[in-house]
Amino acid sequence: MHTFNSQHRANLSRPVLISLLLCLLSPVIQAATAQTDNNHASWTENRSLEAADTGLIYSLPVVNQKQLASEIDTLNQQLKQRQENLSQVIEKNHFTATDALIIAALPGGILYAAVKKQRVLQAEEELDKVTSQLASLAEFRTTNQNPLQPAMIASR
Repeated sequence: MHTFNSQHRANLSRPVLISLLLCLLSPVIQAATAQTDNNHASWTENRSLEAADTGLIYSLPVVNQKQLASEIDTLNQQLKQRQENLSQVIEKNHFTATDALIIAALPGGILYAAVKKQRVLQAEEELDKVTSQLASLAEFRTTNQNPLQPAMIASR
């Protein structure tokens, strides 16, 4: 009769453990593969291939042009509204004769003037940003005469 020593038991159990491990992990591997396939399909579904003058081919996402134009128009309206609001804040916070009396008469008048001046400065800074954003949107609209024209795909 043949007896097994500890080395034979380790050799027998290693293939069994590997088989068991593969059986347990196969559903996980299949799920990960399916997820990768789904991600790849959705990624390629929303992309187009473009070729540069150098021959380099690159991938661009497909853009819903009507939605983009709508979002640009909405942004333009929001920026115009913000510009009007900031202009009103600036006009409302300019110093008047009443402010001069408050500054001179009240002990906290200097603090009042500093807060009011800070509001005006912040509103002016933000108004400059909004104005530059509106200018860039207007520039975008004038440079692209037909922004909804579909992109051309070059092939070699």
